[in-house]
Amino acid sequence: MLIFDYNTSQIIQSSSSEDEMIASTSYYDIRDLIEGATETAHSSTEKAPSSTENASLSMEKASSPSEMVSSSEMASSLSNSSECCASDVQMLRDVFPNIDRQKISDTLVTSGMDLEKAINKILSESASEEAERSHEDNSDDPELVQQLDEPLSHRFFYDDEDGLQSLQNFISKAVNPFGQELDMCLDRNKDILEQAVRKYKHPSFDTTRPLNVAFQDEPGVDAGGVTREYFSLLMWRLENQTGALKLFEGTSGHLVTMYNYDYLSGGLFVMVGKMILHAILNKCNGMAGLSRAAVAYIISGSRDAAVEHIVLDDIPDPVMQDQLRQLDRSTNEQLSQFTTTDSSLDLTDLLMAAGFPHITVSPERQHLAYECCLFYEVITKRIAALDDIRKGLQSVKVMGNTALVLLSKWPELKDKFFPKAQFEAVDAAALISRIFYVMGDVHANHEVRAFFERYINEVAARDGDQEKLTDLLLFWTAYHTLPADASAKLTVQFLQEDPSKFFPEANTCPMVLLLPTIHKEFHAFRVAMDKAISFGKRGFGKM
Repeated sequence: MLIFDYNTSQIIQSSSSEDEMIASTSYYDIRDLIEGATETAHSSTEKAPSSTENASLSMEKASSPSEMVSSSEMASSLSNSSECCASDVQMLRDVFPNIDRQKISDTLVTSGMDLEKAINKILSESASEEAERSHEDNSDDPELVQQLDEPLSHRFFYDDEDGLQSLQNFISKAVNPFGQELDMCLDRNKDILEQAVRKYKHPSFDTTRPLNVAFQDEPGVDAGGVTREYFSLLMWRLENQTGALKLFEGTSGHLVTMYNYDYLSGGLFVMVGKMILHAILNKCNGMAGLSRAAVAYIISGSRDAAVEHIVLDDIPDPVMQDQLRQLDRSTNEQLSQFTTTDSSLDLTDLLMAAGFPHITVSPERQHLAYECCLFYEVITKRIAALDDIRKGLQSVKVMGNTALVLLSKWPELKDKFFPKAQFEAVDAAALISRIFYVMGDVHANHEVRAFFERYINEVAARDGDQEKLTDLLLFWTAYHTLPADASAKLTVQFLQEDPSKFFPEANTCPMVLLLPTIHKEFHAFRVAMDKAISFGKRGFGKM
């Protein structure tokens, strides 16, 4: 490539090719490089008028017969103009050696012999051609094309291969741990859901502010543990309809939203979405027990995504469950009773509401009738409430992305936002793998560790009203499931400095469990653990 030297007023050779210079140098840099050449050209142009100016002068002179110029003088003037044009073309040819001389000449003419305009046009055309070549080179790479088509804000998440790490990125960007705290004072003896609704309904309630929770008449200071207990109580209350405000119906693992106009008009399901998101932002898990079909719709917003997850148990009405079960299993002769008014199995109203397009149920339409009723009862009639939950989950954005973007990109995160029913939520092996032991030098600590891991496996196999792993976690961390942060460890220490203590102690904020070392038999250790968990899993204070 050739570049004009200001000091010597000469064109010098550069090691870089002309294409590389155009690709790597800005428009104004290139203009600066050739500025000297431009000034020289303009100087020459001032000395030698253009062909247009010569012609104009000739016409003016020709207008006066007494001052008529000769044909030889006109030819001399045009010759000077041609020499000037040729010098401009040669200078541009030296600056842009890869561009054809004829193209440079044509560009100069179309630019009205204005050297600066010609340079601008050449640079613009070169940049366009380079962009087209780059697009053609990359058009066969589907992965690169997909990356180019994605919004830049998505790269914040898509650069990570791990969904859990991306969730932590989302949380860290959404919540400022050193911002102004949001204080909540709650009465454990009143319905926690009703208290929460009053707070989430207030316009100033900001779920991205660091939370500071206190329970009335309890001395606990919130360094994380009290917040976890609040969300544990709130998520448990959403799953279990124990108060006057019942937002869900059905059995745990198959819960669906209540079909209630007042709840919809009051925006209660939007608040449910915000509560779940708020729990996630505070590194807790969301609401357990929701129907998998409802979860699939909430994540995707697509009815088709929910179809494969619907089961008969998702219908909260046991009578309707039985009717649909019989519809699915009926013989051809029995199908007429499902559209007979005086029949105990009459489903005429339900079939009409579900959009069943026929008057009677024939053998060919039997399965269609069953699917229409099932899908209507679980999804269609509740779709407004499910959309409101989606709206609540989208109430916080990070770089234009919401929690639903995370869930659609990494479906495995649904178990953080919507865990399975509580009795299925904790696995003994998963719990043991998250434990960090501070062993010390005392040999007895190893025996207590063996007792504790044996206790975990025994509790995992329990049924009935005995203490379970969810209760152990409540006592230990103030939350009924494993921490949402996969890197968080549950610490176990030993009460070796006070060997006379009979019961375990829990420091819920840093998630530290202190085990007694006084017990020499597993039976005594188990009794002490059960008693402590039974009385200490709710509220704050040591045994």
